[in-house]
Amino acid sequence: MRRVGILINHLRKSTENEGSGIATSEFLQYLNDAQERLQSQIFQTHPESDIFAKQGFIDITSGTASYDLETLKNSAGVSASSRILSTNAMSLVERSDGSGSNDNYYPLQLISNGEKSFGYGYILRDNVITMVPEPNQSVTNGVRLTFFQKVNELDVRRGKIASISDGVSVSLTTSTYFETDEDMNDDWFSIVDLDGNVIQEELRMEAFDNGTGVITCSTALNAAVLADATDYYVCLGKHTKTHSEMPPTCERYLLAYVEKQIAMRDSSIDSAMLESHLIKMELDIVALFATNQNDAVQIPITSTDMMIW
Repeated sequence: MRRVGILINHLRKSTENEGSGIATSEFLQYLNDAQERLQSQIFQTHPESDIFAKQGFIDITSGTASYDLETLKNSAGVSASSRILSTNAMSLVERSDGSGSNDNYYPLQLISNGEKSFGYGYILRDNVITMVPEPNQSVTNGVRLTFFQKVNELDVRRGKIASISDGVSVSLTTSTYFETDEDMNDDWFSIVDLDGNVIQEELRMEAFDNGTGVITCSTALNAAVLADATDYYVCLGKHTKTHSEMPPTCERYLLAYVEKQIAMRDSSIDSAMLESHLIKMELDIVALFATNQNDAVQIPITSTDMMIW
């Protein structure tokens, strides 16, 4: 999908808002609303789809049955709890037998609270996952969760990095910022590459000097940024990037959604027609995420000797 700054320029032309009128932040809000709505529809209709599936881990402690999902971490040991789209619906929950092998996980069934005394599986309620029966040994990464991950929010390039002082400041090339004339008003920022891939996120912004382009940053930067910081751009927000993580086929939906919101904002008579078009487009796109039933789900029997009559 094209960079969000390019999408906004397209939308300014298609909605006749070039040069003035609607702020960049409003376009960004509509684009992020469109992503959220479409991902939610995909999740509700096809929860089996693995396009947004990610894995996280929880350490098991002997004698402790319940664990807050806030303790979920990814394979690098970084907290992943804030990335879960729906905390009450996991694609898969697996438990390790503690043997140390990567293949020692076995799937668990979701059970009700009434089965707690005799069942075998897990209970998920109020952001807490409970192992049944209670673990009798401690296991690092003892629970592996496959969950539907929220897509990163979209933001324009706020500036290209000129230099850094690790854990102190990030300086932007003043001739390259901004793709918007709006202030750098956020507590967090992310760093992305030319193609919008996230290099580091959840960076704490303590202050920003609009005159010098210097961000006061209290978070240590990772090795990739330290190695060649000038290859990267800054976006506002805790989990943001400049290119949508939705498949390219979704771009037309994002544009249509924003055009409808602008038409409603301007009290346009075309908004009803745009809504009808948007719903049809939404249904078409969501259908693309259905499980492919054309694949063979069982080994075909080609010999009649194998058949039971």
